[in-house]
Amino acid sequence: MSHAKPLHRIPKLARDWHAKRSVTTRITVGPEGKIRRILVAGRLTGEEVGALEQAIGDDPSAVYLELNELRSADAAGVAALRRLRAEGFDLRTVPPHLAWRIEGDAP
Repeated sequence: MSHAKPLHRIPKLARDWHAKRSVTTRITVGPEGKIRRILVAGRLTGEEVGALEQAIGDDPSAVYLELNELRSADAAGVAALRRLRAEGFDLRTVPPHLAWRIEGDAP
């Protein structure tokens, strides 16, 4: 038997906190001329890598990744970004605290 309250019975502040805790990454796909812009915001974890790869597709010349709103990434997220860069995808406005991890050998 579950003791969890239905969301409609949880106070609004707690509901908002729960909703914010549930989403770590926002992936927004937008057209930018002939090339699609993929904006990645928040924290990229291994759980979201599949969704990011699905949004990107297979053609590096058709998209670029805008990463200025990416706050952090776990080891799987960094590995995915490193692999995408190696495959020819354009990573733009990479925050400095993540750039050294993507470019270097650090996990």
